[in-house]
Amino acid sequence: MKSACTSHKGWYYGLMATLLLVVTGCNSQANVAALKKELKTYTDQEQLTQQRFKIMDEMDFVTYTQQRWEDIPHSHADPVKVTWPDGRVTTSLDVHIEDMKKMFEIAPNTSIQEHPVKTANGDWTAMTGILKGTVTSTGKSFEITMVTVAKWDGLKIVEEQLFWDNASLSKQMGFQ
Repeated sequence: MKSACTSHKGWYYGLMATLLLVVTGCNSQANVAALKKELKTYTDQEQLTQQRFKIMDEMDFVTYTQQRWEDIPHSHADPVKVTWPDGRVTTSLDVHIEDMKKMFEIAPNTSIQEHPVKTANGDWTAMTGILKGTVTSTGKSFEITMVTVAKWDGLKIVEEQLFWDNASLSKQMGFQ
């Protein structure tokens, strides 16, 4: 025959097991909710990154290559800080556009047709591009790898750092 103490222990252990399941279940629900929130943050950021890559592709492959300067405001804020490979810094969108136009004065067929490497972290993207063209005055063709590191505010570039080997570019263009 079981004592009253033994039957109370069974009830007590049953209650504790039920409480443990409830607490564990709540904790699991909290973990699931936290994981869902983290996943949404990640997928939202990844979607934004892909939109930014698409904007950069459009900017280089269409807007820049086809000299559609009126479309630059679709991808760039004004003001926009631009650091050029020679270290020069500009802060006006109009000045940035005028600087880009100068490349076409020297080499009217300048183009960027591919971005072989793309990466991003938060509001920063970085991508390589292949810049090609032929200098009218020398008849020399050039092909260099360039890098654009861009800081974004939403879907607009607010800062751009451009990198390429100026010595190699000058040599290929026939200026050295």
